[in-house]
Amino acid sequence: DNPNIFKHNYPRNGMKKGKNKTIVRKFVDQVSVFAVKSVFMFFVLFLGMNVLGHLLSFVLDGSGNLITGDATVAGNAVAVLGNCVDLTKSITWNGKINYKPENTKEGIIIPTYYINGEVTLCKKEYKLGVIRIEEHNTLLNCNGAIIIPPKDGDANLYNHGIHLLKEGIPAVSVNNVKIKNCLVPEGDIILENANLGKVNNNIVKFLHVYSTKNTEIKQNKISEGKVYLIESNRVTFSNNLIERTTYQKTYGDLLDTFLLKESTVSNNLIKVPDEKPMESVDNNFYRGIVISAGNNNLFKNNELQGFFGDGISLSTSSYKNNIISNTIKNNGVTGISLGKLESSGDNSKLTQVKNIIEGNIICNSEGLDIDGSGKIKDQVVVRENTCDKTNVVDACSKSCA
Repeated sequence: DNPNIFKHNYPRNGMKKGKNKTIVRKFVDQVSVFAVKSVFMFFVLFLGMNVLGHLLSFVLDGSGNLITGDATVAGNAVAVLGNCVDLTKSITWNGKINYKPENTKEGIIIPTYYINGEVTLCKKEYKLGVIRIEEHNTLLNCNGAIIIPPKDGDANLYNHGIHLLKEGIPAVSVNNVKIKNCLVPEGDIILENANLGKVNNNIVKFLHVYSTKNTEIKQNKISEGKVYLIESNRVTFSNNLIERTTYQKTYGDLLDTFLLKESTVSNNLIKVPDEKPMESVDNNFYRGIVISAGNNNLFKNNELQGFFGDGISLSTSSYKNNIISNTIKNNGVTGISLGKLESSGDNSKLTQVKNIIEGNIICNSEGLDIDGSGKIKDQVVVRENTCDKTNVVDACSKSCA
């Protein structure tokens, strides 16, 4: 008669349903926590990778110094990004530097570094003997680094500087080499048997170019030394400064060309002090530009100041050179000297390929502005120059006054 006699006090399977709900709830909670943790870990990982990317440029060397992409810093982490080579830290060389010290005949060890590939130096001061380049397609960007000899006064002893040459018999050409942004105040840059090279924006004491062709030399400063362009073809030498602040008998002429062919020397400033030395200086070896046995060259828009000797000297066996629109002032002897063009025998070859001296400004020379005392009439055309003193007929079409 009791309608609830066959009923339980709880719903059928009610306890099982409660357990299911608890399991589902726990699963959902765990999934939610996992999702939140995953998002958080992803954010942390992303942030960490960015920070790590910046820190990867820092490496500790064996001495505990911190090597950055741009400099070596002892003790403090200075964040300088970039990728550069420190010649004093082999860990940065990446197979592009080979250190092979050389010995002089006097038994002196010359610290020598061989470079290949593309190398940008860390901007600092390096004490070394020579940087050598012997491989094609090499770029040396000194990045403003200063290169000095290992000891004061040892520049000559170490043959100090940056040398592009590969020794061999016969001579071996090195192609497509670029040297830029180097400061070598006591040394030289040497190019020998180079082809398709570029030497730009450097400061050196000497620049030697031998047996080189198709090469560009621009925006360099050659200070207290001199430049040699020897037995080279199709060289562009332009927008350079060659200067001395004192007279030095040892180095003589400032730009010496010999057997230079099919080249352009233009827009350069070449100067020495206005005040002449008290002691005697050999006039023949203190000149601005010397052209010896050269042909098919253009010398244009150069400015030459203050030479004790000739501003420009055109000498033996030179033909088909154009000396045009140069400014030559305040020379101690002659502005442009043509007096050494005379030669014995048949001049018929020189007659057919004359040198042209045209449109130059040559003023305030202590001697003649244009000196044609040699047998030049069949070898040189001299015309339309601004000058006052000459022994060449019709050489000066305008006066300096």
